[in-house]
Amino acid sequence: MSLAKLEKPGNKKNTILPLKSRVLFRKNSSMNKDVVMLNENNEVLNYFKSIQIASEAIGISRNRISRCARCIRKEIRENGKVIKFKYSDVIK
Repeated sequence: MSLAKLEKPGNKKNTILPLKSRVLFRKNSSMNKDVVMLNENNEVLNYFKSIQIASEAIGISRNRISRCARCIRKEIRENGKVIKFKYSDVIK
């Protein structure tokens, strides 16, 4: 059995996937929900394909964005600015 698994990728815990694989998994995930970033006047600032992408682009944690999009928090105050997030059915 060990010879059969030699040089084949396995399902090991604590392994770090290459960036290429992680991007591919994110792209093909059915769990992604489109997110819209709004300012304090509810004007659209940006559209994101997922909360993870929004988090990486803006520098705000996924947890904070998710809580705002699910209406647990009304807004996020970051560097003197008020930002709101909403889930979107259609991404532009």
